[in-house]
Amino acid sequence: MNKISLWAILLMLFPNMARGESNSEELLFIANSVPQQTMSLQSAKDFFLGKRTLWPNGNAVKIVIPGRKYPFAEVVARSIYNTSPNGMKKFWLSLVFQGRVKPPILLKSAKAIIEFVAEHEGAIGVVPANSENIPSELILRIQKK
Repeated sequence: MNKISLWAILLMLFPNMARGESNSEELLFIANSVPQQTMSLQSAKDFFLGKRTLWPNGNAVKIVIPGRKYPFAEVVARSIYNTSPNGMKKFWLSLVFQGRVKPPILLKSAKAIIEFVAEHEGAIGVVPANSENIPSELILRIQKK
C-alpha cells in the first residue's frame, strides 16, 4: 500500500488528526494475528483496561503500551485511562497485584511498540496515529458509532 493511500485511510479513520486536535483519535491501535481486526473503540480500550484478557479464539492478549517517560504516554494515559502516566502505572500495579492480569509490556518508542507487536502473535499496542512504517495488516479498524 502506498503512503498516500495509507494517509487517506488514516485521515478517514482519524479526521481530527488533520486539525491537530488532542483526544483519543490521536491513537492508533495495532494488533498481530488476532481473530478480529475490526472492533469498536470501547472494545479496543477494554483490552487495555484489563476487562478482556483473551482474544475470542482463546489466545492470551499481550498488552503493549508506552512507558511513562515516553512523551506519548500522556496521551495514552489520558485517552484510555482518564489519568496521568503515573495514574496509569498505579492502575496496572493494582490489577497485577490482584492477580487479574499479566503486566503490560512497556516500551520506549512507537517504533519499539510496532516491532514488538509485529513479532508477537496476540499482541495489541497503541501508538501515535502519525507513526511511520506500520504494516497495514497490524492496524485495527475502529468502527464508527
